[in-house]
Amino acid sequence: MMKQLLKSVRCILFFSALAVCATGCGSDAFSAWETDFDIAKEKAQSANKNILVFFSTDDAQGVSDDLKKNVFAKKKFVSAVSPDFTLLNISVTESEYTESQSDESEKSAFQKKLDILDTYSVETMPALYMLTKEGFVIKAFNYDPAVNSVAHYVELLGGEKENAASYNSLVRAVEESQGVYRVRAINALFDATEESYRALLLDYCREVSSLDPDNTTGLVGKFEFQTAYSEAIELFHAGNAEDAAKCFVDAVLKGHLSSAQIQEAYYNASYILAMSKTYDARVLDYLKLSYESLPEGEEAENVKRTIEAVESMLKNESEQKGNN
Repeated sequence: MMKQLLKSVRCILFFSALAVCATGCGSDAFSAWETDFDIAKEKAQSANKNILVFFSTDDAQGVSDDLKKNVFAKKKFVSAVSPDFTLLNISVTESEYTESQSDESEKSAFQKKLDILDTYSVETMPALYMLTKEGFVIKAFNYDPAVNSVAHYVELLGGEKENAASYNSLVRAVEESQGVYRVRAINALFDATEESYRALLLDYCREVSSLDPDNTTGLVGKFEFQTAYSEAIELFHAGNAEDAAKCFVDAVLKGHLSSAQIQEAYYNASYILAMSKTYDARVLDYLKLSYESLPEGEEAENVKRTIEAVESMLKNESEQKGNN
C-alpha cells in the first residue's frame, strides 16, 4: 500500500553513484534538441507535436554519451522523428551538481531538472519518454543495450504511433467534453495511463467532484482517493506528515469512497504518521478503522497483523517507561 510513499525519486541521491567523465559530445551536434522543458512544451503545443524526452547523465560507462553521439545527434535520426516530435534533452551531470553547491542560479536550474525527474519518476538514466504536447506520458522506454542504432530507435518510436494517436484522442476527448461526459473521458484517460504517471492528471482528477456533484457516474470516490493519494505523497516528501495523513482522512469523510478505498485510506494515514515517528493514539485508531471498514477484505489480515504489532510495541514502550 503505502510503501510507495517511502520511494523517494529525488535524484540527488543518484549522484553519489556517479563517476565524473567527459561527455565528449559537441553542443553543435545536438542542437536540434531543446534543453528547457517549458520551451519544448510551448513548441510542441504550437506545432501540435508530441514531445520526445531523452533523460541523460554522465555515467561511468558513457552510455548516455554513446547514445547522443551514435543515435540522437545524427541528422538521419533527427530528420526521421522531427515531423512527429519536439525533441528535448534533460541532462543532469556531476559537474552541474558541483556548481549548484556554490552558485544560487545554478542551484535553481539544477533543482528544476531534479523536479522534472521527480515528476516523471525517472529512476535510472539514460531513459527515453514519449509525451503528449501537454506533458502526459504516452510511453516510457527504459534503456536497452540491444537498441543502439538510429534504425533501432526509429523503428521503436514508429511502433508506438498507433498507441500515441489513441492516447492523444483520449486527451482531446477530455478537452472537448463537459459535465459527466468529461468525467467519463477523464476516467478513460486515467485508466489508459500507466500508474506511475497518473499524478500528472491531478488537475483533471480534482475536477471530477464538481463536474458530477451527485456522483451519477459512480466515479467521484475513485478520483477523490487519487487526489488524496497524490497530494499526500507531495506533502509527505515535503516533510508534512500531519497534512499528508489528513488528506486520506478527509477523503473518507467526503462519503464517496468504497469500503476497500476506506480501508486503504485509513491504513495510509496510519502508516504516514508511524513513519514520521508520530506514535500517538491515531496510529492505532486509524488501523482499527481500516480493519473495521472491510474485515473480510484481502488486505484485512495484513491490517490485523499490523494492529497487533503496534499494540505490542506500545505495550513494551509503556512497560519500559514504568520500569524507569
